[in-house]
Amino acid sequence: MDGVLAPWPEDYDDDDEGDDAYDDDAMAGLEHCDNEVSEESVAAFSELLSAIPEEHRKVVFSSAWRLHKTCTQHILDIFCEYGEKHGGPLKDLKLFDSRTGEHHESRQIEIARWVMEHAKDGIAAWVALDDRGSILKEPRYLHLFKGHAVVTEKHVGLTSDDVKDALDLVKHQLLGELA
Repeated sequence: MDGVLAPWPEDYDDDDEGDDAYDDDAMAGLEHCDNEVSEESVAAFSELLSAIPEEHRKVVFSSAWRLHKTCTQHILDIFCEYGEKHGGPLKDLKLFDSRTGEHHESRQIEIARWVMEHAKDGIAAWVALDDRGSILKEPRYLHLFKGHAVVTEKHVGLTSDDVKDALDLVKHQLLGELA
């Protein structure tokens, strides 16, 4: 969420090196869903979802925002409002298909666990959207994330270029399975 749909303020800086377990600043801001959601990033997210047929997509929430019902509802309300105003799949997104666990671990571990636990569901392709480059740096599950991650610029959020990158990853994953 933060850094993807809700860009970090320009004066916020953290080190993108090492473990990305949730820090106290992020958790404190979470109680009020502080970072402002960017309409441009929501538009890009809608563009991404629109490119994937509904029966083949799942939206899995792996943000610290998922731990607070207020914040989860806040983003769903923003999606609905955007979808009603502009059309597209966000207007029908009333809840997330799934979310990662309740425990605070590094983002890479949380996403990797979800992917491994749901592999039996026949996931043909998946992409992680995150503002932290550590999902591609931590060695533990690096093999799982290669070709599956798009890292956004944390002060900008998700862009149309990021969406193109995500769709290219999906295409390559699907073509790899067909080859």
